[in-house]
Amino acid sequence: DASATATPTLGRRLANHDGRMLDLTTARPTPGAARSTVKPERSLDLALTGSMTDYVWGINGRTYDPTSPLLISSGETLRLRMRNETMMVHPMHLHGHTFALTSSGVRKDTVLVPPMETVEIDVLADNPGQWMLHCHNTYRLETGMATVLAYRT
Repeated sequence: DASATATPTLGRRLANHDGRMLDLTTARPTPGAARSTVKPERSLDLALTGSMTDYVWGINGRTYDPTSPLLISSGETLRLRMRNETMMVHPMHLHGHTFALTSSGVRKDTVLVPPMETVEIDVLADNPGQWMLHCHNTYRLETGMATVLAYRT
């Protein structure tokens, strides 16, 4: 049916949209999608830093440096505590993994970190390699708000 794939006209509601917004404070994963509630072996604090004045963004006050990765061991559960020290929202994205929001258990690969707030995620190291963790706003990624999650060999 061509009408099912046609671009909807303005003002028309999509059949699968009921008008509700996803509220991650009340959302809960289905049993098959939930991450285990294993206590993390360790935690890392990541300060999301930068400003509009000089337009330099970073993590822990430093711009992207591929020679200083966040090290993780295969099989480890790592808690990342992302503290936004700016007045901008940062959609933080981790490649190669999903993670669980500690507040709800919801699995994601990108999470919004509101201004002056902290979001905690638990990452299960189950995909060895070197993976980017960065702000998904490209103009902040390009000016330094990125790091590498690297597995120890």
